[in-house]
Amino acid sequence: MWRSLCQSLLAVIFFGVVISDLPVNPTDSPHSGSSPWEVRDLAVSNAHFALSFFKQLKALEPGKNVLVSPVSISIAFALLSLGARNTTLAQILEGFRFNATEGWAKAIHDGFCHLGLQVKASNTTLDLGSALFVDKNVKVLESFLTDAAKYYEAEAFPVNFGDLEGVRKQINEHVANQTHGNIPELFQQLNEDAVMISVSYIYFQGEWLKPFDIAHTTEDTFYVRENLTVKVPMMFRSATYKHLFDDQLPCVVLQLKYKGNVTAWFILPDEGKMEEVEAGLSRDTLKRWSTSFDESQLDVYLPKFSISGTYDLRPVLNKMGVRDLFSDRADLSGLSEEKLMLSKVVHKAVLHVDEKGTEAAGATGMEMVPVMLPPSMTFNRPFYIFIFEDITWSTLFLGKILNPTEV
Repeated sequence: MWRSLCQSLLAVIFFGVVISDLPVNPTDSPHSGSSPWEVRDLAVSNAHFALSFFKQLKALEPGKNVLVSPVSISIAFALLSLGARNTTLAQILEGFRFNATEGWAKAIHDGFCHLGLQVKASNTTLDLGSALFVDKNVKVLESFLTDAAKYYEAEAFPVNFGDLEGVRKQINEHVANQTHGNIPELFQQLNEDAVMISVSYIYFQGEWLKPFDIAHTTEDTFYVRENLTVKVPMMFRSATYKHLFDDQLPCVVLQLKYKGNVTAWFILPDEGKMEEVEAGLSRDTLKRWSTSFDESQLDVYLPKFSISGTYDLRPVLNKMGVRDLFSDRADLSGLSEEKLMLSKVVHKAVLHVDEKGTEAAGATGMEMVPVMLPPSMTFNRPFYIFIFEDITWSTLFLGKILNPTEV
């Protein structure tokens, strides 16, 4: 069945923006003109942000699984930057590692637009989208709505925030439809002072290029930490894999391909070396890995698991320098003539990993194996997962799995 996928990932990020009674002082963007900024440069910025953000978030969630979609967060704030001005805009650019040189604006938005087109053209189920729910009494500038639709295909829905329950149901229904029912109730309640909510989502359902055989999945032990073990369904497959044994960081990396243009890296630190590996994660490390893979026969043991994460991003973004958005200093004069500020930012991500993918991918394949027993790679202790789109190298998901039995 389609529901029994080898991998299903989704993330949703939303904003509640409230009106303050401070005077409005709209200004033009501090940058003008246009200069080329390739989508891979955007991916570099996204990777830099992803790793910085991940390390900040991990500090707020010690001892817990962490799962985020950096590209969905970046898209949401790039969309918001269409209406940001002055210091507010500068903080978004710096916090999200966007290019702030001459001509940045059109180049950044062109990059995300290209990413959206690339995703649509890819041979995989990977959907990116945005929507704005705006109180009917708030005047949103036509220029913002035009650019939001042009670059991000973001729809704007006028709603009555006087009827919070009605708005809540409408947003939840929209999100449920866009995430194929995987997030049926994003909001349990809305803030009474909310006048605009922006929803951005990413949804991915992938089929392994080389699926695991469900008949080979057996219960095994996962070592969460000293004195704590759990039982997990451990998948197994003996095949030819791309992998590397890092000679600079104490870890091994396994590459698994999906059908289409998406790749997953599973990063397994040596026992007791989780923090050292995490400290060494950087753009340069990822680049080095991308050119260092060997390909050979391996016995791979990987747990079947489902995890999720829901985070209030404001503390993390504040630490990364994005502060004015959440205060009366916010300048969103390119979005509305009314004085607005960001009230809340919440990010939700869900990850499911199992053997096969769609039912059509369930056929068992045969591969020649050498007589000598191949080496094994067993993910029976905490590990990282890094998932990216191949063409643009955009970071779709980044996770730290400490306990695969904790949802």
